[in-house]
Amino acid sequence: MTSVARFETESIYAHVEALVALGHRRTGTPAGHAAADYVAERLRDCHIPEVVIDEVDSTRWDASHTRLTVGAEDVDCFPVNHSCAHDGPVGPFGTGRAGLTRRLVDLHTIHDDADLHDAIVIFDVSFGSHDLLELLGGEISKEQIDTSRYADFYDALPDGKLIDPYNTTLAATAQRVANAGAAGFIAVLADYFDSNRYLNEDYDGLALPGVWVTNAQGRQIRTHLAHDVGVTATLELIGSRHAVNGRSVVATLPGQSPETILIHSHHDSVWDGAVEDASGTALVLALARHFAAQPLDQRPRTLMFATMDTHFTGYEAHQQFVDDYVTAHPYGREILVDVALEHVARAAHARGGELVEIGGPEPRVVLTNTGHTVVESIQRALEGLPRLAVLPTSALPGDEIPTDADYNYQAGVPIVSLVSAPIYLYDEADTLDKVDKSQLAPLASAFAHIIEDLGVIARELIPDTAPVAPSGLP
Repeated sequence: MTSVARFETESIYAHVEALVALGHRRTGTPAGHAAADYVAERLRDCHIPEVVIDEVDSTRWDASHTRLTVGAEDVDCFPVNHSCAHDGPVGPFGTGRAGLTRRLVDLHTIHDDADLHDAIVIFDVSFGSHDLLELLGGEISKEQIDTSRYADFYDALPDGKLIDPYNTTLAATAQRVANAGAAGFIAVLADYFDSNRYLNEDYDGLALPGVWVTNAQGRQIRTHLAHDVGVTATLELIGSRHAVNGRSVVATLPGQSPETILIHSHHDSVWDGAVEDASGTALVLALARHFAAQPLDQRPRTLMFATMDTHFTGYEAHQQFVDDYVTAHPYGREILVDVALEHVARAAHARGGELVEIGGPEPRVVLTNTGHTVVESIQRALEGLPRLAVLPTSALPGDEIPTDADYNYQAGVPIVSLVSAPIYLYDEADTLDKVDKSQLAPLASAFAHIIEDLGVIARELIPDTAPVAPSGLP
């Protein structure tokens, strides 16, 4: 493979703009279908000989009417995605136009869960977080951080913690109040900025109707409740679950060997999805054009470029991909490693209820369970990129990897997964201005070098066979 990788920022960013211009790319919508078509057309423009759109059955949750009244006052709210009808049948769901009128109870003031029975329950939801020093496995102390290679990374984190907007307390708390016989819930975005437009992924435990409110709205509701312990709330939520087709794009660029390197992201979104994940999809398209321009004798291994769907409706496309391309080996192709690219974002914090941009890229990590030879390649390629750390997947608690690579990871495929987690990731605030344009070309170039190295590293050296030390990059 070539040792020179040049990419133009504007040509990559043009893909982001084109995808955002399609509208909210929700699975099964015209914009969602158009996103798959766009990706497929751009890959065919590269003269990649095999480009397919794989369809899979999924179910999309849509709310058509939401309202919350506390006492006689309307409270601005937003439906909790997948609530009221989680894993229910296709068709309408909801409270009906009359809604549910019940006594209002604050979960944080009760002494016994029996008090939640037949109530509408208000509770706080917090985002997950990972302490950077803990992720680094004791490599350095807090006292050493300011003079370490992690200083810029650490300074860009709120309280030294990587926020995880995917893993929240929502599902467990909603399940708790449901088990107690509650009628519905009001989820307060306690550590968020002043928005209730948080559109969560599909979690277990959301059988009850629920709505999001901001922290400020939550305080107003609790003030009302403090002055009138008998106050009632009326919750209206009406919607439908639709049977839809998810459409993922898979393009195969033959190499001299059927051994395959996967490069992937996802093209669906719930809002504009500029960061999530038009930015990742744009990197995939840029890399596809780069490698498709090379002659066959410069591609030792086959390259597969994919953008997934159903990220917000149940990940059916990801499971189908595992079944069709990981478990099965079409044409003898075996995926040796998954290079997943997500979220090229500008850094921002929630401060005093405001979303405050702090400048520069959102701190990002490359999660990997590859061997030392691959890790050294990653470190070389990414050297000089700001606010970036390479971490072993074993640094994270639990078995799940909070990236789009998780299904392949669970199926035993080694991963090299770039991801950042800006707090606005699931919000309508994820607009074009949140993409860190300055990082698009450098990341594309760095990952081109990583993919080039993966093309020639012996297959037995790709998987992790020993613990990988974390590495920060200046």
